[in-house]
Amino acid sequence: MPYKAREGAAVDLIATPTNFLLCTSGEYALCYYSGADPLPCTVDESRANAGCVCQVFAASEAKPMYVDINSILDECAYDEAIEQCGEDGSGCLNICSQPAAKKACGGVSSSSDLPEAYVCGYIASDQFDESADYVSTFSFATVAVPKSGAEFAPPTCNRGLGQYAGCMTASCTGSRSDDNGNTYTSCACPLWPTDGSQHRYQYGRVCVDGSDRMSPANCTLSDGQAWSAAFNPLGCGPPDGDPGS
Repeated sequence: MPYKAREGAAVDLIATPTNFLLCTSGEYALCYYSGADPLPCTVDESRANAGCVCQVFAASEAKPMYVDINSILDECAYDEAIEQCGEDGSGCLNICSQPAAKKACGGVSSSSDLPEAYVCGYIASDQFDESADYVSTFSFATVAVPKSGAEFAPPTCNRGLGQYAGCMTASCTGSRSDDNGNTYTSCACPLWPTDGSQHRYQYGRVCVDGSDRMSPANCTLSDGQAWSAAFNPLGCGPPDGDPGS
């Protein structure tokens, strides 16, 4: 499909759990832990985008990926998703369609008989952005530290203020694998706010003071780096728990 960037989508707004459309197939990049080393998001000279190193995964019914309906970067795909699924995403399969997510969804469940959003098919069939090798989405997959046997801890909710990288549905190109068989790609994530001003955001890495720069617990941004993050007006990140387990 022709790709047309949608203005304002990079805020990666999360207003309610049903915003997370559930997708059961397709390869994707997971940028949720990217920002500081060892998965850096390096800001370009224009301060319009950041190149984020993100691990590649394959979605399945047992381990789905999720697309935040508010953050679909392609204008046509966004308009179609709103028409099909409603503004909050509740008219399509979403994170609340999974029984294990009942707590995160405030005790409210969405039907498992709802249709899968069309945008899921576009990502799975490489039609979302035909120039991209992968598209960045969200999941609860366990991310590995490059060239290491270590893994990132389950996500937490850290708060920041400034410019951040809105990676949801960003286009990713290239791939490289480490000695452990993990594949990583580089995603071109637009920065928010676009005018360089400050904005509240939340990111998911578990931080340990004084951790080594290449440790998964390193949360110190180097010069020229930005967090891959999202904005929840209530001050928290994506829903807690692992609905895919």
